[in-house]
Amino acid sequence: MSVAAAERALAARRWTEALAAADVALAATPGDAAAHRGRAVALLQLRRLAEAEAALAAALAADPSHAPARATLAALRLLQGRVADAASEAELAIAADPRQGDARVVRAQVRLAAGDVAGALADADAAVASAAAVPSALATARAVRGRVLRRAERPEEALGELRAAVAIEPAHGPWRALLADALAEALDFAAAEPEWRAAIAAAPGTGRLHAQLAGTLAELGRLDEAEREARLALSLAPEDTLAPVALAGILLAQGRGGEEALALLRGVRARQPRAAKPVALEAIALSALGRHDEAAALLALDRLPAVVQPSLPAGFADRAAFHAELVAGIEADRTLAWEPAATTTRRGYQTRNLLRHATPPFLALRGLILGAVERWVAGRADHPWFARFPRNVSVYAWATVLEAGGAQLAHIHPSAIVSGVYYVRVPAAIGAGATAGWIELGRPPAVFPVAGEPPTRSVQPTEGAMLLFPSWLYHRTFPFESAERRISIAFDVMAG
Repeated sequence: MSVAAAERALAARRWTEALAAADVALAATPGDAAAHRGRAVALLQLRRLAEAEAALAAALAADPSHAPARATLAALRLLQGRVADAASEAELAIAADPRQGDARVVRAQVRLAAGDVAGALADADAAVASAAAVPSALATARAVRGRVLRRAERPEEALGELRAAVAIEPAHGPWRALLADALAEALDFAAAEPEWRAAIAAAPGTGRLHAQLAGTLAELGRLDEAEREARLALSLAPEDTLAPVALAGILLAQGRGGEEALALLRGVRARQPRAAKPVALEAIALSALGRHDEAAALLALDRLPAVVQPSLPAGFADRAAFHAELVAGIEADRTLAWEPAATTTRRGYQTRNLLRHATPPFLALRGLILGAVERWVAGRADHPWFARFPRNVSVYAWATVLEAGGAQLAHIHPSAIVSGVYYVRVPAAIGAGATAGWIELGRPPAVFPVAGEPPTRSVQPTEGAMLLFPSWLYHRTFPFESAERRISIAFDVMAG
């Protein structure tokens, strides 16, 4: 057997065969860098990381400029969580061979993790171009490009790339799972279901995949099937927090199992105190059990949410001028779309992240948000959710433009710590006499039946006001009738 045989086996993802071929090649030529690197790739995929590292050390000792070995070492460092080292090794590999697609794939992931979406996309593009001759490498490059495009908020293109990766390697479970996740994010649960099942067929003992399928089945209203998948997921991966949260939500949607759901959720909260969804579901579980006082104490609607009045940012004549520039920026934003499929907006438009625009109004808005959040959190530092608040945060903000009859359905923001909304335009018809057009906090979606009236709080929007609340708090808006549009900018503050 030869190095070429090992490379063919690697390209076909036959790791054990590749390892054997590399060993045979090294027996004949002990100093062959390519054989050591082929052995390392196989060991890396078999999760024998210490042996993979030793093989890469041997490869680079034989040839320090061997670009494929550097690229594989970059992938190993990324898997080990040594991101800076992964970036350094990828840079060395690309310097040795600018067409080194494996290194481009690693650097794309490093850049994506650092928030450099444009740089990640450039590397993913280069990886796709360099991998055309090797189907498995091309599938990897296209899958990574799909991930980058998701972060770039280009969902249709992302789905196209992920579908392309699946078409190249239909039996490769990770590509099926990535596609399923993207379809679920787009709320296309019917299309997501077969992709989750294909991913499970490739790795049937993976509890997290069963939990994700359970969530999709629940969204399709097939709660009995969803419960079976969630319980299977819990048995396969009892340490994972996705399965107990999924099972708790399914039990609550079935209108039963309140005590079991409560125990599951409190177990997750003990392990993941920063997770938003378990808090939201625990309040529902308490209300489902008729324990409204405990639900009210958990939600703390009288204490945690707050309406603040941020100062006018510098550089604007008055608040009307500031709001006029915000509205102009919103209306010019190319992502402004009518009732986006993956949102809770009804009879209205929504943008994606406005803070990608480094223009005076949106830079000022970011400053308003961070300043208001810092002061608000400081006043609630004794609450467990805000204790040890992260020093480094990111902000994502998007506009919602509602027409007459427009509203938003009840939802939470599970990936954030703090959420809020800044009111830019409020129709005169939305006044103090009724709750039309107001925001309501605390009421869960109708899919969760509860006993009696859950604790809620309604807030009247006013121009220039900012509402802040913990991201686990369910919220919705009431429909309104007016010829004027209701324009607000929602935002999430996330760790990192």
